[in-house]
Amino acid sequence: METAQLHAQLQEDPERKAKYDTLSQWIKLWKSTIDKCALVALNLANNPAEDHLATHNVVVEIEPVSNPRHRANSFRMNEGSVLNNEEWVQRMRDMGAEESTIEHWVKDRRGNDTVRIIISTSEGFIRFRYFSLVDKGANGRRADPVVSNNLAATWAENLAFAFEQDKGPALFD
Repeated sequence: METAQLHAQLQEDPERKAKYDTLSQWIKLWKSTIDKCALVALNLANNPAEDHLATHNVVVEIEPVSNPRHRANSFRMNEGSVLNNEEWVQRMRDMGAEESTIEHWVKDRRGNDTVRIIISTSEGFIRFRYFSLVDKGANGRRADPVVSNNLAATWAENLAFAFEQDKGPALFD
């Protein structure tokens, strides 16, 4: 679904718009932590292919929390994974995404220097975050491979913990 089409639908459904707005606010609060964690998840020290960022995606699957104590606690993480492009396309099909949405995503190539993060909610929203690395990931590829593997092995549970405990970026510094 195109952004304009989504926003038109949201205007017709105030309850769904409120859920979407809550998600947007939550992402705004957590984007720095999610971005840092995505770099850890991609494990660049052990994935030296120049196109690794163009062929792999960090997927964060979340669900809303009833009566959160703070806006930052509005969602909990169910799963985190790193999927290649074909796996993500299949996941979108499994989720019932429209073919036009899938085609749009497939055609949207950001290059070998862009980290791609997908935030998927149990309410059916999918948000895409992108950010570019000035060095095309060279710094991450120079990291200690053993440390990188160890961090990548626990990125999802660490991110879920950060969301749950409202820890934020300090957990990944």
